[in-house]
Amino acid sequence: MKINKIMVLCLVALTSMAMGLGCHKDSLPPCEGGNCCWQGGGPEFVKRVDGARAEYGGSGFSLMEPISVTNGYESHSVLLCPVLEDMVRKKKLFNNYTAVGNQVRLIDSTRLYRYRVWGIIYKMNNIIGIIPRPTYAISIDRIEDFQ
Repeated sequence: MKINKIMVLCLVALTSMAMGLGCHKDSLPPCEGGNCCWQGGGPEFVKRVDGARAEYGGSGFSLMEPISVTNGYESHSVLLCPVLEDMVRKKKLFNNYTAVGNQVRLIDSTRLYRYRVWGIIYKMNNIIGIIPRPTYAISIDRIEDFQ
């Protein structure tokens, strides 16, 4: 009798775990070939990141590792694909940057790169920035806190 109760409890626990793994309320919409990142942006696949350390900045992320080096300048910044902005905002990530005049400053420099991100980085060929360097966008698959 006692063994049957234990088996039933184990079965219930395994079933609830399987249902929890199969259902993702906050799953992000798919972004095939970077098409969710600005219509006409001319996305070009750069690389996939898996668990890359990142700092959230409101409209995008600053990655710990450089994405590329252009004319001696390391690019660490990626814009968030617009279709994903609402989904990421719902996660209530801490924006560690503030604008003071015409400068951007860190709010908390003691805990940098507090997140890990998974996703695909695209170079947006048709988006020209003020600085002559590539503009990158990221389609996020997953975000986790990094302790």
